[in-house]
Amino acid sequence: MYPEVPDLYRLYVFLAVVETGSISGAAGRLHLSQAAVYQQIRGLERMLGFKLFYRQGGRRVPTAAAEALIGPTRELLAHAERYHAHLEALRGQVGGTLKVGVGVLSAEVFLPRILSGFRAQSPNLCPQMVTGDATTLANMLNRGELDLAFLGQQLGGRQLDLDLLFQEELVVVVSDRHPWAKRRRLEAADLREARLVLPGSGLGTRLALEAALHRRGFGLAVEQVWLEAGSLQAAVASLAVEPVVAILPASAARELKGPFKVLRFGDLPVRQPVFLGRSRTVPLSPLAARFYEFVTGPEGQRLLPAPTAETD
Repeated sequence: MYPEVPDLYRLYVFLAVVETGSISGAAGRLHLSQAAVYQQIRGLERMLGFKLFYRQGGRRVPTAAAEALIGPTRELLAHAERYHAHLEALRGQVGGTLKVGVGVLSAEVFLPRILSGFRAQSPNLCPQMVTGDATTLANMLNRGELDLAFLGQQLGGRQLDLDLLFQEELVVVVSDRHPWAKRRRLEAADLREARLVLPGSGLGTRLALEAALHRRGFGLAVEQVWLEAGSLQAAVASLAVEPVVAILPASAARELKGPFKVLRFGDLPVRQPVFLGRSRTVPLSPLAARFYEFVTGPEGQRLLPAPTAETD
């Protein structure tokens, strides 16, 4: 007797309603009519034998039974996508969706170059980027929701294999109107009075800075953090309107266009490692395996930022 499994398309629709909180939101994401989404949900409910959502205000909220299905549904669809990728590989077409986690700000600089170079080998590539802290991305890798992830820290006990790609320096960036713009270097103590634009909590760039300051015997006060920036664009926009100080990877700072000054720390060498992580328990699809080999091989290494030289 074969196991009873719902139609995969209906499961995609189910997750779209869960993640958007509404029939209309799911319809917009999937480019369907609201009636079509509603019919798919009703059909899935009839097959399962229980309700999936109830109304709360203007939202569709999963029932307790539906909540219990969300995790297994994501795992099932991830396995289905890997199965499809294997079929494509057998047909000689290594392509499809590549889901990559991004936990370091510098990936905004090097990842487009990496993907462009890799696309020459796999023109049917459809990359999807997911940003998050290292712990969240590690959990997604082990659930099969991501193929690979660029991480800014080592994680013990997470069933991951980590390849160190490079280490780079963190630098200070200010606008040319900031009082520090006339200086050449900074000391760690200068940060005590600064209003800061920092990467989000849990991102590798932020963790590297906090660890370096801790070694110097002090931390940053909560009131100093003017903005937690989840992207380089947000950090740059802040510099343009306020006399704030941004801490960024050197490779990202080199790409900035505009009236900015980049400063190094004279007494605080801050280096952030960047790893490529993969799960030990979830096998890579043919596409993900090829991407892994590209990034860690000579072609990919040429597209990554140059490692920061060690200094005293």
